[in-house]
Amino acid sequence: MNDIEIEDVLIQAKFGLWNIKVLLLCLFGTANTSFAYVCMSLVFGDMDFKCVVPHANTTIEKNECTYVYQNVTANCYQFEYIPGTFKSTLVSKFDLVCDRAHLIDYNAQILMIGQMISYAFCNTIIDMIGRKAVLVASNGFCFLCSLMYLMAPSFEIILVIRIFEVIFLSSNIISCYMLIAESLPPKYRVIGTNNTENAHGFGISISALVSLLYSDWKFLIYTRLLFPTLAVGILGLIFLEESPKWLLRKRKYRQVSAVVRKVFKQNKCEMPLTIKEKLKQLESTDCNKGSSIAKKCKCPPFWQLFRTRKTALWMAALSWNGITCVIVYYGLLFSPKLFNIRIQYFFLMCGFFTPPACLLQYTLAHRFGRRIAMTSSLLLTCLCLIASVFAPSSGKWFFLRYIIACSSFMFISSGFITLYMWQSELMPTNMRAIGIGMGSIIGRFSGIFTSFIVSFLSGVWNGLPIFMLAAVTLLSALFSLVVPETKDELMPDNIQEYECYGTEKYRLLKKRRLELLHLKNESSI
Repeated sequence: MNDIEIEDVLIQAKFGLWNIKVLLLCLFGTANTSFAYVCMSLVFGDMDFKCVVPHANTTIEKNECTYVYQNVTANCYQFEYIPGTFKSTLVSKFDLVCDRAHLIDYNAQILMIGQMISYAFCNTIIDMIGRKAVLVASNGFCFLCSLMYLMAPSFEIILVIRIFEVIFLSSNIISCYMLIAESLPPKYRVIGTNNTENAHGFGISISALVSLLYSDWKFLIYTRLLFPTLAVGILGLIFLEESPKWLLRKRKYRQVSAVVRKVFKQNKCEMPLTIKEKLKQLESTDCNKGSSIAKKCKCPPFWQLFRTRKTALWMAALSWNGITCVIVYYGLLFSPKLFNIRIQYFFLMCGFFTPPACLLQYTLAHRFGRRIAMTSSLLLTCLCLIASVFAPSSGKWFFLRYIIACSSFMFISSGFITLYMWQSELMPTNMRAIGIGMGSIIGRFSGIFTSFIVSFLSGVWNGLPIFMLAAVTLLSALFSLVVPETKDELMPDNIQEYECYGTEKYRLLKKRRLELLHLKNESSI
């Protein structure tokens, strides 16, 4: 029994309770990740302030860092904060105004740096110890990070904690995506990936609603501390099974047999006789021998993905798609000031626009394929970005600018969904985590500079960064045309199959192996 037969096992077991259980737990995990990301962005929210001076007759303007007393200009060192969009944030907690205001900008950079570190190292860990183990452990560490936020004595320590939290959150989301890709039958992967993005939107909307309900930074931390993070870890530990593909690749044969039997039992499907016989052979395999084989089994180095000119072109195109999705997605998500929109309302509407994005992506990817879904999503994003520049910024038609801005977020979200699914279906099983992680590292590295570029260009003209994002998106749509289509194709098992992916040789190879397996099943029955 190999990876391709595991896929056939999932097909024959159909879609049932076992798959639903894995899907729901992964959706809960992704919703918690988005909730945590947006909560921390709201915790860093700006606040208006006034300088507090000991001279009662001195008049101080709002948001001024200096005051004049007896014809002498002096700097302000004490501040009082005016409740508005937020009642309190880390800005009011640590006086992040005036000469300390630049520290707030580090939040976006830390988000990208933490994700880049996670994708660089955690993918190897996920392949070493398993998807479930990383999911459970990362949520447990995120719970500890939330506790440390409340006890941190300085803002600099919070930034350090933030790096570790982002690393763990990114590890959680990678594990969820890989569990969905490896635990669902091929025709249900699109549905699973779409619902994952719906969970992202749900987490974004819930965090915005919580902030609107009571916009205090400690309340946001307590909310995510007491419910979602710890709950995901506990539920995953109790109810989640490890990916059968990963178990088989690690030669953990008895665990593979237990998981496969549980799949058929919980899905209430009759197990074919050939699969029963194969499971008996796996269960009788010497456990120590299997573990020694697993230790010798190493993943090929990442540069094997670039070994031929064709695969190097695929990886370059997918990497540029990743850069585009990261720059545009996070550029829109963390820069609502470009559209003059209140941050909570923007997050709320972005969450509400996610289900339509998933429906669009499902329709395009399911009917026309991943390539058309990706290209059309990027082109629509480009058009919406350009239209938002010319939409009215005030007056009774201001809501058009709001709708267009959220529509651009909707379409780039659709592109993000397609990209993850496209990469997971194209990468070989023994290099899937490395391939997806490498593309994500490149995207996050470019995302480190996004906030600086947006701030610099908006200083020249507020519409200039939007035009820059539109140009990057258009170029990415053109690059998408060189990547092979993966719709209705079985995933490659190794680097050799990956290199001939999309050719007639690859299809004949996979078809022959599946036909032989079905013939064995029919003859046994």
